[in-house]
Amino acid sequence: KQLNKDELTGLFYKILSRRPLIDVVQSEEEQKQWTKEFEGSNDITLYSWRNDWLANIKSNKEHFGVFHREKSVKVLHNELRERPAILLGAGPSLEGNIGYLRLAKERGVKIIASHHALMYLARDEYQIKPDYVVALDAGKMWTDYFAFDKMDCSDVPLIVDITCNTEQLKQWKGPVYFFKSAHPENSNIGKFLKMEIERI
Repeated sequence: KQLNKDELTGLFYKILSRRPLIDVVQSEEEQKQWTKEFEGSNDITLYSWRNDWLANIKSNKEHFGVFHREKSVKVLHNELRERPAILLGAGPSLEGNIGYLRLAKERGVKIIASHHALMYLARDEYQIKPDYVVALDAGKMWTDYFAFDKMDCSDVPLIVDITCNTEQLKQWKGPVYFFKSAHPENSNIGKFLKMEIERI
């Protein structure tokens, strides 16, 4: 049997064993599984980060305005439709595959890099500009990863979680688009973020 596009997409995510984190309505079974996986670290993470998350959400809303419409990552949803792309982290295999990245970029493959990988890509000997940069960190520790003095990324969209640090986001010269990380809605983190976002 030949699979239709929706069936192929479902099969793809099943193979990955994880659904995408942006705008996914999870089944009840998935919701229970995610909640179970988060239970161990959920409360500690919430306790450690809640003040930063809340301050960042408020500050991002004040500085950037709304998180939806033209500031939502949804405006990019058709840009990569049926196009090959490489999701790039900053793991140990990055250095060994840098030549392949350059070749892929030359052939029109889009590169979606974590902000941690950007500093590496911006090195003088590489200078591989990604098509998109993604950041999740709520803390202030990643300013150097933007590599402002090494590469002009003013035309590169930065895709960030709404809890990211505002001061770092203000330094980005290109467009900034927001999303909300998918935590199980019935987890303490999910409940906290939902409640705070509704209040703001």
